[in-house]
Amino acid sequence: MLTDSSRFLQSAPYLIFFPGAAIVISAVGFNLLGDGLREALDPRLKRLGAAMSLLSIRDLVVRFRTHDGTVFAVNGVSFDLDEGETLGLVGESGCGKSVTNLALMRLLPLPAGHIDGGKVIFNGEDLLTLDESDMRDLRGKEIAMIFRIP
Repeated sequence: MLTDSSRFLQSAPYLIFFPGAAIVISAVGFNLLGDGLREALDPRLKRLGAAMSLLSIRDLVVRFRTHDGTVFAVNGVSFDLDEGETLGLVGESGCGKSVTNLALMRLLPLPAGHIDGGKVIFNGEDLLTLDESDMRDLRGKEIAMIFRIP
């Protein structure tokens, strides 16, 4: 069957256009239908305050300055977390999971650990611009981290 079709395609390549167009139109149509159904049925998109996440991390960059040079620990991490959602950071050992969480809690070891860029927005406030006393008020009450090894 493939051998027969390859002869037709060599002699009349325009024959592939209509089936290809039908496949593309079907795929785009199903994608648009799925998007419409998600928007109509997903309760998270129906909330009035859905435009703002509870926690929004944008382009977080964390570096550690050592005697041997700079360690690029986290490079451009971004994610959103809505109220009631759970997020698990999964990855290989040493990939930056704990450093990401320590950075958003502003618990990096000083002076080596440094947040070089990004935004950490929690309840509409950029945590990276708060002073230390305001961060202490938030930690444990509003935002917390559960350490894997106590």
